[in-house]
Amino acid sequence: MLKYLTALVVVTAVDSARSSGRMSTRSIIQHHSQPFHKLPKITLKHLLIALLLLVHLLPIWIVKYFPTQDGPSHIYNAQLFKEYHDHQNFRIRDVYQLNWTPFPNWTTHLLMGMLMYIFPPLICEKIVLSLC
Repeated sequence: MLKYLTALVVVTAVDSARSSGRMSTRSIIQHHSQPFHKLPKITLKHLLIALLLLVHLLPIWIVKYFPTQDGPSHIYNAQLFKEYHDHQNFRIRDVYQLNWTPFPNWTTHLLMGMLMYIFPPLICEKIVLSLC
């Protein structure tokens, strides 16, 4: 498959180069016969960074509930924001009104509200904590 794609790229490049007169066919084929990219070497520095990242993220992901003082309220606000405009949850709009005044937690509430379409609430909290 890769050989076919490489040949397709070379043929397309040869045709466009011939029509524009920029490069010869031989130079185009030599240029495109090289690997598209080389993988970077993994050094000790890369391994150390990966290990430190794992050490910092492990406490968040090994427990079911991450102990925070206001984590459940953020999850609740994000869930309310997600379900606010759902036509089946008209009672939410009767009880709550959106406050569009910007405040520092809007970013996490919006992010968690969007993530809740894909993941359960506790996983969303862990994703946001991992990003912070």
